[in-house]
Amino acid sequence: MNVQGSYSLFGREHEATLGYSYLQSKQHDQESNGFINDSNIKNDDSLGYARQLTTNWASWTPQSITWSAFSDASNYTQKLNSVYAATRLHLNDDLKLLLGLNYVQAKSEGYNYNKPATYDENKVSPYAGITYNFTPEYTGYLSYTSIFRPQSGLGTDNKALKPVEGESYEAGIKSSWLDDKLTGTLAVFRTEQTNYPLRNSDGNPLNRKVETSDLRSQGVEVGLAGQLTDHLNIAFGYSQFSLKDLKNGGDARTYNPNQTINLLTTYTVPALPKLKVGASLQWQEATKLYDSSINSTITQDAYALVNLMTSYDLNNHISLQANANNVTDKKYLYSFPDGQAFYGAPANYSVAVKFKY
Repeated sequence: MNVQGSYSLFGREHEATLGYSYLQSKQHDQESNGFINDSNIKNDDSLGYARQLTTNWASWTPQSITWSAFSDASNYTQKLNSVYAATRLHLNDDLKLLLGLNYVQAKSEGYNYNKPATYDENKVSPYAGITYNFTPEYTGYLSYTSIFRPQSGLGTDNKALKPVEGESYEAGIKSSWLDDKLTGTLAVFRTEQTNYPLRNSDGNPLNRKVETSDLRSQGVEVGLAGQLTDHLNIAFGYSQFSLKDLKNGGDARTYNPNQTINLLTTYTVPALPKLKVGASLQWQEATKLYDSSINSTITQDAYALVNLMTSYDLNNHISLQANANNVTDKKYLYSFPDGQAFYGAPANYSVAVKFKY
Protein backbone atom coordinates (compact mmCIF):
# COMPACT_ATOMS: atom_id res chain seq x y z
CA MET A 1 0.00 0.00 0.00
CA ASN A 2 1.15 3.56 -0.57
CA VAL A 3 0.02 7.13 -0.08
CA GLN A 4 0.88 9.89 -2.54
CA GLY A 5 0.42 13.61 -2.31
CA SER A 6 1.86 17.05 -2.96
CA TYR A 7 3.10 19.87 -0.76
CA SER A 8 4.32 23.46 -1.11
CA LEU A 9 7.84 24.55 -0.22
CA PHE A 10 9.79 27.69 -1.21
CA GLY A 11 6.95 28.77 -3.46
CA ARG A 12 6.86 25.55 -5.51
CA GLU A 13 4.76 22.40 -5.56
CA HIS A 14 6.53 19.11 -4.85
CA GLU A 15 5.46 15.46 -4.66
CA ALA A 16 5.87 12.83 -1.95
CA THR A 17 5.03 9.17 -1.50
CA LEU A 18 5.06 6.81 1.48
CA GLY A 19 4.52 3.08 1.24
CA TYR A 20 4.67 -0.29 2.96
CA SER A 21 4.80 -3.81 1.56
CA TYR A 22 4.83 -7.27 3.14
CA LEU A 23 5.69 -10.52 1.44
CA GLN A 24 5.68 -14.01 2.91
CA SER A 25 6.62 -17.17 1.05
CA LYS A 26 6.92 -20.78 2.14
CA GLN A 27 9.10 -23.38 0.43
CA HIS A 28 8.41 -27.05 1.17
CA ASP A 29 10.10 -29.61 -1.07
CA GLN A 30 10.15 -33.38 -0.91
CA GLU A 31 12.47 -35.62 -2.86
CA SER A 32 12.95 -39.24 -3.83
CA ASN A 33 16.23 -40.61 -5.17
CA GLY A 34 16.45 -43.22 -7.90
CA PHE A 35 19.07 -45.98 -7.87
CA ILE A 36 20.05 -48.28 -10.73
CA ASN A 37 22.32 -51.32 -10.58
CA ASP A 38 23.60 -51.82 -14.12
CA SER A 39 27.03 -53.24 -14.96
CA ASN A 40 26.93 -51.42 -18.31
CA ILE A 41 27.05 -48.03 -16.60
CA LYS A 42 30.48 -46.92 -15.48
CA ASN A 43 30.74 -45.04 -12.19
CA ASP A 44 33.96 -43.06 -12.44
CA ASP A 45 34.67 -40.24 -9.98
CA SER A 46 36.86 -38.56 -12.58
CA LEU A 47 33.69 -37.95 -14.60
CA GLY A 48 32.18 -35.85 -11.81
CA TYR A 49 28.43 -36.37 -11.83
CA ALA A 50 28.52 -37.85 -15.35
CA ARG A 51 28.08 -41.60 -15.93
CA GLN A 52 29.38 -43.49 -18.95
CA LEU A 53 27.55 -46.23 -20.87
CA THR A 54 30.06 -48.98 -21.71
CA THR A 55 27.96 -50.90 -24.24
CA ASN A 56 26.23 -50.16 -27.54
CA TRP A 57 23.23 -48.02 -26.66
CA ALA A 58 21.22 -49.47 -29.58
CA SER A 59 21.28 -52.96 -28.05
CA TRP A 60 21.24 -51.86 -24.40
CA THR A 61 18.24 -52.73 -22.24
CA PRO A 62 18.00 -50.34 -19.28
CA GLN A 63 17.49 -51.83 -15.84
CA SER A 64 14.59 -50.74 -13.68
CA ILE A 65 15.13 -47.91 -11.22
CA THR A 66 14.58 -48.36 -7.49
CA TRP A 67 13.15 -45.25 -5.84
CA SER A 68 13.58 -44.29 -2.21
CA ALA A 69 10.71 -43.12 -0.03
CA PHE A 70 9.88 -39.41 -0.21
CA SER A 71 11.45 -37.26 2.48
CA ASP A 72 11.62 -33.55 3.28
CA ALA A 73 14.36 -31.79 1.33
CA SER A 74 13.60 -28.24 2.40
CA ASN A 75 11.04 -26.50 4.55
CA TYR A 76 11.50 -22.81 5.28
CA THR A 77 9.49 -19.59 5.47
CA GLN A 78 10.70 -16.19 4.30
CA LYS A 79 9.22 -12.86 5.37
CA LEU A 80 10.01 -9.50 3.82
CA ASN A 81 8.88 -6.17 5.29
CA SER A 82 9.59 -2.97 3.40
CA VAL A 83 8.88 0.68 4.22
CA TYR A 84 9.79 3.36 1.71
CA ALA A 85 9.50 7.13 1.41
CA ALA A 86 10.40 9.43 -1.45
CA THR A 87 9.97 13.00 -2.59
CA ARG A 88 10.38 14.74 -5.94
CA LEU A 89 11.53 18.33 -5.57
CA HIS A 90 10.80 20.76 -8.42
CA LEU A 91 13.80 23.07 -7.96
CA ASN A 92 12.84 25.07 -11.06
CA ASP A 93 10.92 24.49 -14.28
CA ASP A 94 13.68 22.31 -15.74
CA LEU A 95 15.53 20.86 -12.72
CA LYS A 96 14.05 18.11 -10.53
CA LEU A 97 15.57 16.17 -7.63
CA LEU A 98 14.38 12.77 -6.38
CA LEU A 99 15.33 11.60 -2.87
CA GLY A 100 14.22 8.40 -1.19
CA LEU A 101 14.83 5.78 1.49
CA ASN A 102 13.86 2.12 1.54
CA TYR A 103 13.98 0.08 4.76
CA VAL A 104 13.93 -3.69 4.32
CA GLN A 105 13.71 -6.36 7.01
CA ALA A 106 14.20 -9.93 5.79
CA LYS A 107 13.71 -13.05 7.91
CA SER A 108 13.97 -16.74 7.12
CA GLU A 109 13.30 -19.74 9.35
CA GLY A 110 13.63 -23.45 8.61
CA TYR A 111 16.06 -25.67 6.78
CA ASN A 112 17.21 -26.25 3.22
CA TYR A 113 18.56 -29.72 2.36
CA ASN A 114 19.29 -30.48 6.03
CA LYS A 115 21.12 -27.18 6.53
CA PRO A 116 19.81 -24.16 8.46
CA ALA A 117 18.07 -21.61 6.26
CA THR A 118 17.76 -19.05 9.03
CA TYR A 119 18.71 -15.39 8.89
CA ASP A 120 17.48 -12.02 10.11
CA GLU A 121 18.79 -9.08 8.07
CA ASN A 122 17.74 -5.45 7.76
CA LYS A 123 19.08 -2.35 6.07
CA VAL A 124 18.15 1.19 5.07
CA SER A 125 18.94 1.82 1.40
CA PRO A 126 19.00 5.39 0.05
CA TYR A 127 18.44 6.35 -3.57
CA ALA A 128 18.61 9.64 -5.42
CA GLY A 129 18.18 11.04 -8.89
CA ILE A 130 18.32 14.34 -10.71
CA THR A 131 16.89 15.34 -14.11
CA TYR A 132 17.41 18.44 -16.20
CA ASN A 133 15.55 19.51 -19.34
CA PHE A 134 18.18 20.96 -21.67
CA THR A 135 15.53 21.60 -24.34
CA PRO A 136 11.95 20.42 -24.82
CA GLU A 137 13.40 17.45 -26.73
CA TYR A 138 16.39 16.48 -24.54
CA THR A 139 16.50 15.54 -20.84
CA GLY A 140 19.60 14.45 -18.95
CA TYR A 141 19.63 12.46 -15.72
CA LEU A 142 21.89 11.04 -13.00
CA SER A 143 20.86 8.37 -10.50
CA TYR A 144 22.25 6.48 -7.50
CA THR A 145 20.77 3.38 -5.87
CA SER A 146 21.88 1.39 -2.86
CA ILE A 147 21.27 -2.34 -3.38
CA PHE A 148 20.00 -4.76 -0.73
CA ARG A 149 18.39 -7.95 -2.03
CA PRO A 150 17.77 -10.98 0.23
CA GLN A 151 18.15 -14.37 -1.44
CA SER A 152 17.45 -18.03 -0.74
CA GLY A 153 19.70 -21.04 -1.09
CA LEU A 154 22.84 -22.47 0.50
CA GLY A 155 26.35 -21.13 0.17
CA THR A 156 29.50 -23.21 -0.04
CA ASP A 157 29.82 -22.80 3.75
CA ASN A 158 26.52 -24.72 4.22
CA LYS A 159 24.86 -21.57 5.55
CA ALA A 160 22.00 -19.52 4.16
CA LEU A 161 23.16 -17.10 1.47
CA LYS A 162 23.72 -13.57 2.66
CA PRO A 163 21.83 -10.74 0.93
CA VAL A 164 23.25 -9.19 -2.20
CA GLU A 165 24.49 -5.69 -1.36
CA GLY A 166 26.01 -2.95 -3.45
CA GLU A 167 25.66 0.36 -5.24
CA SER A 168 24.57 1.37 -8.72
CA TYR A 169 25.22 4.57 -10.67
CA GLU A 170 23.67 5.61 -13.98
CA ALA A 171 23.83 8.65 -16.23
CA GLY A 172 22.05 9.24 -19.47
CA ILE A 173 20.02 11.37 -21.80
CA LYS A 174 16.50 10.87 -23.12
CA SER A 175 15.12 12.53 -26.22
CA SER A 176 11.92 12.74 -28.23
CA TRP A 177 11.20 13.88 -31.77
CA LEU A 178 8.32 14.13 -34.26
CA ASP A 179 5.82 15.34 -31.64
CA ASP A 180 6.91 12.59 -29.20
CA LYS A 181 6.23 9.87 -31.77
CA LEU A 182 9.90 8.81 -31.69
CA THR A 183 12.00 8.49 -28.52
CA GLY A 184 15.68 7.76 -27.95
CA THR A 185 17.83 6.90 -24.93
CA LEU A 186 21.55 6.76 -24.20
CA ALA A 187 22.78 5.54 -20.81
CA VAL A 188 26.02 4.51 -19.12
CA PHE A 189 26.03 2.56 -15.86
CA ARG A 190 28.28 1.04 -13.23
CA THR A 191 27.22 -1.42 -10.52
CA GLU A 192 29.17 -3.16 -7.76
CA GLN A 193 27.60 -6.00 -5.77
CA THR A 194 28.81 -8.36 -3.05
CA ASN A 195 27.52 -11.89 -2.34
CA TYR A 196 26.28 -12.18 -5.92
CA PRO A 197 25.26 -15.77 -6.83
CA LEU A 198 27.21 -17.30 -9.69
CA ARG A 199 26.13 -20.93 -10.12
CA ASN A 200 26.55 -24.32 -8.47
CA SER A 201 30.10 -24.44 -7.16
CA ASP A 202 31.18 -27.35 -9.35
CA GLY A 203 28.56 -27.52 -12.10
CA ASN A 204 26.97 -30.63 -10.58
CA PRO A 205 23.16 -30.26 -10.78
CA LEU A 206 22.92 -32.46 -7.66
CA ASN A 207 25.02 -29.98 -5.69
CA ARG A 208 22.70 -27.37 -4.19
CA LYS A 209 25.49 -25.18 -2.84
CA VAL A 210 25.80 -21.86 -4.63
CA GLU A 211 29.09 -20.04 -5.06
CA THR A 212 29.01 -16.26 -4.61
CA SER A 213 31.45 -13.49 -5.43
CA ASP A 214 31.83 -9.73 -5.63
CA LEU A 215 31.07 -8.37 -9.10
CA ARG A 216 31.45 -5.10 -10.95
CA SER A 217 29.48 -4.43 -14.12
CA GLN A 218 29.65 -1.39 -16.34
CA GLY A 219 28.47 -0.59 -19.81
CA VAL A 220 26.33 1.43 -22.17
CA GLU A 221 22.81 1.08 -23.58
CA VAL A 222 21.30 2.78 -26.63
CA GLY A 223 17.64 2.66 -27.61
CA LEU A 224 15.34 4.07 -30.30
CA ALA A 225 11.61 3.39 -30.47
CA GLY A 226 8.55 4.83 -32.13
CA GLN A 227 7.13 5.96 -35.43
CA LEU A 228 9.59 7.01 -38.13
CA THR A 229 6.89 7.76 -40.71
CA ASP A 230 3.14 7.38 -40.92
CA HIS A 231 3.67 3.78 -42.00
CA LEU A 232 7.01 2.66 -40.53
CA ASN A 233 7.61 1.80 -36.85
CA ILE A 234 10.94 0.81 -35.33
CA ALA A 235 12.33 -0.51 -32.05
CA PHE A 236 16.11 -0.71 -31.73
CA GLY A 237 18.30 -1.58 -28.77
CA TYR A 238 22.04 -2.03 -28.33
CA SER A 239 23.85 -2.92 -25.12
CA GLN A 240 27.49 -3.46 -24.28
CA PHE A 241 28.80 -4.29 -20.83
CA SER A 242 31.61 -5.98 -18.97
CA LEU A 243 31.25 -8.08 -15.82
CA LYS A 244 34.32 -8.57 -13.64
CA ASP A 245 34.84 -10.94 -10.71
CA LEU A 246 36.50 -8.79 -8.06
CA LYS A 247 37.13 -11.69 -5.68
CA ASN A 248 38.53 -14.33 -8.03
CA GLY A 249 39.72 -12.13 -10.90
CA GLY A 250 38.79 -12.34 -14.57
CA ASP A 251 35.39 -12.17 -16.23
CA ALA A 252 32.22 -13.45 -14.56
CA ARG A 253 29.09 -15.06 -15.99
CA THR A 254 30.73 -15.52 -19.39
CA TYR A 255 27.60 -17.36 -20.55
CA ASN A 256 25.91 -13.96 -20.81
CA PRO A 257 26.75 -12.05 -24.03
CA ASN A 258 28.68 -8.82 -23.54
CA GLN A 259 27.05 -7.26 -26.60
CA THR A 260 23.50 -7.61 -27.95
CA ILE A 261 21.49 -5.95 -30.71
CA ASN A 262 17.71 -6.11 -31.09
CA LEU A 263 15.88 -4.59 -34.04
CA LEU A 264 12.17 -4.75 -34.87
CA THR A 265 10.41 -2.96 -37.73
CA THR A 266 6.81 -3.03 -38.94
CA TYR A 267 5.42 -1.42 -42.08
CA THR A 268 1.80 -0.73 -42.95
CA VAL A 269 1.31 -0.92 -46.72
CA PRO A 270 -0.18 2.43 -47.88
CA ALA A 271 -2.18 0.86 -50.72
CA LEU A 272 -3.52 -1.80 -48.31
CA PRO A 273 -3.77 -0.15 -44.87
CA LYS A 274 -5.07 -3.39 -43.34
CA LEU A 275 -1.87 -5.21 -44.33
CA LYS A 276 1.20 -5.05 -42.09
CA VAL A 277 4.59 -6.69 -42.61
CA GLY A 278 7.48 -6.85 -40.18
CA ALA A 279 10.92 -8.24 -39.48
CA SER A 280 13.11 -8.61 -36.42
CA LEU A 281 16.79 -9.28 -35.80
CA GLN A 282 18.36 -10.57 -32.58
CA TRP A 283 22.15 -10.69 -32.42
CA GLN A 284 24.47 -11.58 -29.59
CA GLU A 285 28.22 -11.82 -29.10
CA ALA A 286 30.00 -15.14 -28.52
CA THR A 287 29.61 -16.75 -25.08
CA LYS A 288 31.29 -19.56 -23.20
CA LEU A 289 31.12 -21.56 -19.98
CA TYR A 290 33.86 -23.52 -18.23
CA ASP A 291 32.50 -26.53 -16.32
CA SER A 292 35.00 -27.84 -13.77
CA SER A 293 33.06 -31.08 -13.31
CA ILE A 294 34.00 -32.20 -16.83
CA ASN A 295 37.09 -29.99 -17.24
CA SER A 296 35.73 -28.55 -20.46
CA THR A 297 34.61 -25.24 -21.93
CA ILE A 298 31.32 -24.96 -23.81
CA THR A 299 31.50 -22.27 -26.50
CA GLN A 300 28.80 -20.55 -28.51
CA ASP A 301 29.90 -18.36 -31.43
CA ALA A 302 28.18 -15.05 -32.12
CA TYR A 303 24.89 -15.53 -33.96
CA ALA A 304 21.85 -13.69 -35.28
CA LEU A 305 18.21 -14.79 -35.50
CA VAL A 306 15.92 -13.34 -38.17
CA ASN A 307 12.12 -13.48 -37.86
CA LEU A 308 9.42 -12.33 -40.28
CA MET A 309 5.72 -11.62 -39.86
CA THR A 310 2.70 -10.39 -41.77
CA SER A 311 -0.83 -9.65 -40.62
CA TYR A 312 -4.09 -8.62 -42.24
CA ASP A 313 -7.19 -7.18 -40.56
CA LEU A 314 -10.28 -8.81 -42.03
CA ASN A 315 -12.47 -6.43 -40.03
CA ASN A 316 -12.46 -4.64 -36.67
CA HIS A 317 -12.61 -7.94 -34.78
CA ILE A 318 -10.78 -10.59 -36.82
CA SER A 319 -7.21 -10.60 -38.14
CA LEU A 320 -4.88 -13.16 -39.69
CA GLN A 321 -1.19 -13.38 -38.82
CA ALA A 322 1.65 -15.50 -40.19
CA ASN A 323 5.06 -15.82 -38.53
CA ALA A 324 8.36 -17.25 -39.73
CA ASN A 325 10.93 -17.63 -36.96
CA ASN A 326 14.66 -18.23 -37.38
CA VAL A 327 14.21 -18.14 -41.15
CA THR A 328 17.93 -18.81 -41.77
CA ASP A 329 17.66 -21.99 -39.66
CA LYS A 330 20.58 -20.89 -37.52
CA LYS A 331 21.89 -23.50 -35.06
CA TYR A 332 22.70 -22.11 -31.63
CA LEU A 333 23.03 -23.26 -28.03
CA TYR A 334 21.38 -22.01 -24.87
CA SER A 335 20.94 -23.00 -21.21
CA PHE A 336 24.63 -22.53 -20.39
CA PRO A 337 24.08 -21.60 -16.71
CA ASP A 338 22.79 -25.12 -16.02
CA GLY A 339 26.07 -26.68 -17.16
CA GLN A 340 24.28 -28.07 -20.20
CA ALA A 341 23.75 -26.99 -23.77
CA PHE A 342 20.61 -27.47 -25.86
CA TYR A 343 19.97 -26.42 -29.43
CA GLY A 344 17.59 -23.52 -29.90
CA ALA A 345 14.45 -23.87 -31.99
CA PRO A 346 15.14 -24.41 -35.73
CA ALA A 347 13.25 -22.58 -38.48
CA ASN A 348 9.53 -22.75 -37.70
CA TYR A 349 6.33 -21.25 -39.05
CA SER A 350 2.87 -20.53 -37.71
CA VAL A 351 -0.46 -19.08 -38.81
CA ALA A 352 -3.00 -17.67 -36.37
CA VAL A 353 -6.49 -16.21 -36.42
CA LYS A 354 -7.03 -13.52 -33.79
CA PHE A 355 -10.37 -12.35 -32.43
CA LYS A 356 -10.73 -8.97 -30.71
CA TYR A 357 -13.86 -7.53 -29.09
